Amino acid sequence: MPEVRARALIDLAATRGFEAWYLREAGTTEAAEAVVQAPQASPGRVPRLATPARMPASRGSMRPPADRREQAPPVQTAAIIRSDALPAAPVEEAVARTTIVADGATIPVARMRDPDITLDGRVDEPVWQQVPGFDEMLVSEPDTAAEPKYGTITRLIYTEKGVYVSAVMQQPADTLVNRLSSRDQSLNRDAFHVTLDASGAGLYGYWFEVSLGGTLRDGTVVPERTVSEQWDGPWRGASAVTEDGWSAEMYLPWSMMAMPQSDDRVIGIWLRRQVAHLDETYSWPALPFNSPRFMSALQPVSFPGVEPKRSVAVFPYVSSTQDAIAGEQQVDAGFDLYFRPSSNLQLTATIKPDFGAVESDKVVVNLTAFETFFPEKRLFFLEGNEVFVTSPRSDINRFNSRPKGTGPRATPLTYEPEPTTLVNTRRIGGAAKHIDIPDGISVSGIERSKPSQLLGAVKVVGQQGAFRYGVLAAAEDDVELRGTDDTTGQNVLVEGPGRDFGVIRGIWESSGNGRKALGYIGTIVTLPGDDAMTHGIDAHVLTGDGKLRFDGQYLFSDDGTRQGHGVFSDFTYAPSRTWLHRMSLDYLDERLDISDLGFIGRNDAIVARYGVVRTQTRGLEKLRMMRNSLFFSNQWSVDGFANRLGIFSNQTFMLPNRSEVKWTLNYFPTQWDDRNSRGNGMFKIEDRWFTQVAFGSDTAKPLAWSGTLTAEQESLGGWTYGSDFGFTFKPNGRFSFDFDIRYKRRDGWLVYRSGREFATYSATDLQPTLATDFFFNARHQLRMTLQWAGIRAEGQEYLEVPLGEGPLVRRAVQPTAGSEDFTISRLTAQFRYRWEIGPLSDLFLVYTRGSNLPTDPDPEFGDLFQEAWREPIVDVFIMKLRYRFGT
Repeated sequence: MPEVRARALIDLAATRGFEAWYLREAGTTEAAEAVVQAPQASPGRVPRLATPARMPASRGSMRPPADRREQAPPVQTAAIIRSDALPAAPVEEAVARTTIVADGATIPVARMRDPDITLDGRVDEPVWQQVPGFDEMLVSEPDTAAEPKYGTITRLIYTEKGVYVSAVMQQPADTLVNRLSSRDQSLNRDAFHVTLDASGAGLYGYWFEVSLGGTLRDGTVVPERTVSEQWDGPWRGASAVTEDGWSAEMYLPWSMMAMPQSDDRVIGIWLRRQVAHLDETYSWPALPFNSPRFMSALQPVSFPGVEPKRSVAVFPYVSSTQDAIAGEQQVDAGFDLYFRPSSNLQLTATIKPDFGAVESDKVVVNLTAFETFFPEKRLFFLEGNEVFVTSPRSDINRFNSRPKGTGPRATPLTYEPEPTTLVNTRRIGGAAKHIDIPDGISVSGIERSKPSQLLGAVKVVGQQGAFRYGVLAAAEDDVELRGTDDTTGQNVLVEGPGRDFGVIRGIWESSGNGRKALGYIGTIVTLPGDDAMTHGIDAHVLTGDGKLRFDGQYLFSDDGTRQGHGVFSDFTYAPSRTWLHRMSLDYLDERLDISDLGFIGRNDAIVARYGVVRTQTRGLEKLRMMRNSLFFSNQWSVDGFANRLGIFSNQTFMLPNRSEVKWTLNYFPTQWDDRNSRGNGMFKIEDRWFTQVAFGSDTAKPLAWSGTLTAEQESLGGWTYGSDFGFTFKPNGRFSFDFDIRYKRRDGWLVYRSGREFATYSATDLQPTLATDFFFNARHQLRMTLQWAGIRAEGQEYLEVPLGEGPLVRRAVQPTAGSEDFTISRLTAQFRYRWEIGPLSDLFLVYTRGSNLPTDPDPEFGDLFQEAWREPIVDVFIMKLRYRFGT
C-alpha cells in the first residue's frame, strides 16, 4: 500500500476515535498494513470503520430500514486493513465494487481533511477510490421495488466543512435526456437527488438535485413528506457524460443547514435517481411517493465530529429600475445578512431588502369573492421558513399524486388547493390594503396593488434539544398612493402609515417511536386603529409504522373589535401502499379573521371530508399504473346552510408508452352561495355536474403534448364547454418552447355586479400562455414568457339576491340591453437574462410589460390582444446585481 493511501486511511480512522498507525516493511517505502485499534475508554456506541470491499454489486432488502433511532450500528473493536482491501481500479472499473448494507445498519462515512476534488461531475479523482460505493437502489416509481435496469454507484466523503457526494450512473448514451432549466424548475430529465435529514430525528431536512447538464434544484422537507422548493442554498453541483452513462458530483456545506448539537452525528439520507426515458425513479431506501413513511424511514448515516463552524454571509445588491409609464428611474441598494453563530442557531437580517420583480406571477382572472394565493419567491423569507410551517395545509402541493417533473405532460388541475396558514409572508411588503381612500379621490387598481416598501426585517431560528423556535419581525415604510381628485382632476397623494409585522413560533417534537409534536405560533400586525393578533396551537402524531397520521391546529384571532376561533384536523390512514384514506374535520366560526398576515379560503365553516385513493402498480398486464379516487366533501355555515357539497371521483391510467389518460366526474348537490354577494345576502344554487377527459404524452420525448375536453354546469344550470391544449418542444438540452391555450364557451356564467345585483352571461374565454428558454450553458439563460387572458361576455339575465331565502330573482329594474356587457384583456410579458455568477450570486436584466384594459364596447379577440400590448400599465426595465460574500 502506498504510504499516502495508508496515511489517508489512518486519518479516516482517527476521526472516528480510533488509535491508528502503520507498519513499514524493511527496505521499502510502502506500508505493509495499516492497523486500527479502538480507544480504550469510550462508553456507549463505538463507531464502525467502513472500507471499500472487493465484491460484486449486491442489493439489500427492498424494505426501508427500521427507525434509525432504535438501531445500534455493529461494533468493531479493531481492524487490520490490508492493501488488497482497497480498490485500485479507476472509477469505470469499480462500478461493481460496492458495499452491502444490512437493514437498519448505520453507515459510517469517510472523513478527510482536504480531499482533492474538482467539482466537474466527472468523479475521476483518486480519492473517490478510497471510499466504499453503494448500489442499493430499487425502482420506486412506479412502485414495483424491482431491480433497476441500470446501476448507480454512490460515494460520500465529508470534512469539517461539508459533505461531497458522487454518483456514477450506467446508461446507454442514446437514451440520456439532458435538459437545462431555471433553478428549481421541475422537468422530466435524468437527475440525481440527495435528501438529508439534518435534524437526525426525522424532524426537518433539505434536498438537493443536479440534473444531467448541471441545472440545480433544492428545497426543504418536513414530516412526513411535505416538500418545498421555496429555499435556495449556497451549494455546488455538476454533471458530466461518461462512456457508460453519466456522473454527478455535489458539495453540500454544513453551514447552510440547521442542525442540533451532537457529538456523534447521525443523519438520515435518501438517494434518488430519475431515468427519464424509462419514466422510472430509482431510490434508496425504496420509498415511493405513496409510501406512508418518508422522513422517519431514511437510511441512517454517521458523520461523527460534525459541528458546523460559525458562519457569516452578506448579500449586497444594487438595482436600477426604469419605469416608462411614470417616466422615472430609481436606483436601490441594500443587503441581506446571514449569521450562524452555532449549528443550531441562525440570525437573518435585511436592510432595504432585494424584492425586485425579476419573476412575474401568473395571470389570473378571478371574479369571485375568494382570494387567489400566490407563493413566496423572495429569498429572505424562504431561508429558514420551515419552522413556521404549522401543518400540511400550508403546502399547496399536498394533493400531488406523483413527484414533480416526472410522468406525462401535466394538464391543468380541476381543483386548486389553497393553504390554511397563520403566516403568509407575501402579505409582508404586499399591497397596502389597510389604507382607506378618502371620498372624492380615485386611485387606480394598479396603484392599489403595487407592493409596499420594506424598511427592514429580522429573523431568528434555532433549536435546543427537542425544542425548535423562530422569531420574525418586519417593518414597512409609510405608504404613498397616487390618486386623482374627482372634482378638480388634479393629482393627489394618499398617505398612510406602513405596517409592522411580528411572528413567534415554538414547537416541541419527540421522534422515538413515530413522531409526536406540540407547537405554538403567534402573529401581530400593526394597523391604523387596533392591532391584529392571531394565536395557534398545533399538534401532530405519526405512529411508528407510519400508517396513521394526525395533524390538527387551533386558531384564534383578535383584531381589536372582535375575536374568532377555529380548529381543523386531518387524519390519514395508509394500511398499505395501495390504499390511502383521508378525513378532515373543521370548525371555523364567522368571526375568525387571520388574513392580515395569514391565508384562509373562508371562515364561517363546518367541514367534514372523507376520501379514499387506490393506487396499483403491480400485477398490471396492460397498464403501468392505475389510480382511482373518490372523495366526499360536506361544508356548512355555522348557521347550518350547506355551501360546499360535492362528490369527486377521478380515474387515472398510465399506459405502457408512458402516456396518461384521466377521467374526472364530479357532482355538486343543491347548496347556498353566501360569499359572492359580498355581504349582501345568500342565494340558492341548483345541483351541478362536472366532467373532464384528459390526456398527456411522455415528456421524455422531444415533443410532448396534452389536452382536455370539459363539460360543466354553471351555478344556475347553463352548460359550459371547454378545452385545454398544449405542447412542449425540447429538441436539445439548451432550447425549449412551451405553449398552452385554454378555451371556454360559457352559457349562464354567473357574475357579481354590485350591491345585490348579479347577471348571467354568454361568454368566450381565451387564455394562451407561452414560454421559451435558451441556455448558453447552465449559468446563462435567456427566457421569454407571455400570458394573456381575454374574455368577451354578453349579458343574458339580470338578477338580484332575494330579500329572503331562495334563488336569485329577476331585477325589478332591468338594464338597457348590452349596458352590462364586458370584456377582459390582461397581459403580462417578460424578457429576462440571468447570469449565475456563483452560488446565490446573480446578474439579472429584466423587461416586464403588462396591461389590464377597460371594457371595450365592440371587441374582437385580435383587437383585444393588440390593444393590451399597445396600452401597457406596466412598462419596466430592471437591472439587478446580487452577490454573496461569506464563509
